[in-house]
Amino acid sequence: MTAVLALASVHFISKGNGRLELNRLQVGLLSLVVAIFCRWGTSAIYLKYPLSQDEYAAFFQARIFASGHFFSVIPEHLRWLRDAPVSVFLIFDPVQYTISQPYLPVYSLLLLLAGWLGDPWLLNPLLSAACVVLIYQVARQQRVSTSYGAIAVVFLATSVQFLITGLSGYSMTSHLFFSLCWLWLYSHSNKRFYYAAPLLGALAIGLHQPVCHLLFVAPFLVRLVRDKRYVAFLYSVIVYGGAGLFWLGWMHLMRPQVNSDTVHMFGFPPFGMFCLQGINSVLTMNWQNFAMAFCFVCATGLVREFPTFVSDLFYGIVLTFVFYCFFLSDQGHGWGYRYLFPVYGNLCLVAAWAAVHLSISRTWILAMAGVALFVQLPLRAAEVRREVGRMATAYRDLRAIKADYVVVDTLQGWYSMDLVRNDPWMSQAPLFLYSLRVSPEMLERLKKEGITVTISHEEFRRLNIRTADSPR
Repeated sequence: MTAVLALASVHFISKGNGRLELNRLQVGLLSLVVAIFCRWGTSAIYLKYPLSQDEYAAFFQARIFASGHFFSVIPEHLRWLRDAPVSVFLIFDPVQYTISQPYLPVYSLLLLLAGWLGDPWLLNPLLSAACVVLIYQVARQQRVSTSYGAIAVVFLATSVQFLITGLSGYSMTSHLFFSLCWLWLYSHSNKRFYYAAPLLGALAIGLHQPVCHLLFVAPFLVRLVRDKRYVAFLYSVIVYGGAGLFWLGWMHLMRPQVNSDTVHMFGFPPFGMFCLQGINSVLTMNWQNFAMAFCFVCATGLVREFPTFVSDLFYGIVLTFVFYCFFLSDQGHGWGYRYLFPVYGNLCLVAAWAAVHLSISRTWILAMAGVALFVQLPLRAAEVRREVGRMATAYRDLRAIKADYVVVDTLQGWYSMDLVRNDPWMSQAPLFLYSLRVSPEMLERLKKEGITVTISHEEFRRLNIRTADSPR
């Protein structure tokens, strides 16, 4: 579909045909529309259900923070179960019997703040709206063209990936928000504004995974040296170094036991990993406004003509993409290729520069925006609603089982491990358990202590959860 629409639209590309321009009021109204759509979509499309373990872990930690603690503690009468009721993405301390999330805490703290406003699902819609305003301001500061900011805004606001991620529970929207805030401070005409950027970056490192911000920011720190801004560079090194030590201390606090699993997730990529990254690059473009995808592909042939700011944006994208060739794990769940989302503002700004440089027609850009909003978005929204709805319904049905314990056979159902979800204090009924962590002796004791139900192959089929022998 992507290829057909891209080829069919080429004849719309012409030079001249007027400039695409937006004023601040129009950008503000567009950001409001984005916020309203994403807020509506959290319920109507995403069902306010944190589908993936990444999303669930952040909401889990936010609930712990709301109680005034860093950890939740497994009740004493359940400690014989050890980590059987603990979600696979959470950290279990077998000495203290505490649970916490594996990620850094800033995103969970932001969810907590949104919860104080009334609903943690407000967070990503608000951040998405702010991203629309920020990318406009960043583009205006470059003085490339009066249409540069408008094109960047259209590319962002009509991206299916941006809109769908903005109504999900993923931390990626917050990464994009911090990246655009950082760019605004960095590129401001008043150079003193830059000194707030590393402080913002210290928070961005702690959002979720530190590497997301560090890959984004690296080309700009190199640029400080090349521009002989040594004081700003030294200041950046001190702030980022201090932030790194602080977050290392946090990780040691939350994960006192030695855990080398992360190290084993990196290595020299096999050939299959390069193939997977090729697929991910297509996936990235397939979830965008086709005009943005076309312009970005054109931009890769104009690297030598990039101004320094656009060049640094581009190399941030390249650095992030290459890094994940060495990350020996795919993204699992994700709408588009979410590992690139922290530099998605870079993608839009580079593509917008190419559109200006090549004098791409305003008519064609707006036509592709219409295709994105009225063809791509409904199709993707239906896809997301179907996948999220299937898992949310299965979880709801499992919660309705009249039992004390539900053992989920995580080898039988596709992504069935995502159904093992308990509240932070293990007080819900029934209590969900991972089958791989339940020994035969534990299972016998479970049956003696209460009603125990095991969910395996046939039950997964009834719940519409795909199994290993399900037809493709």
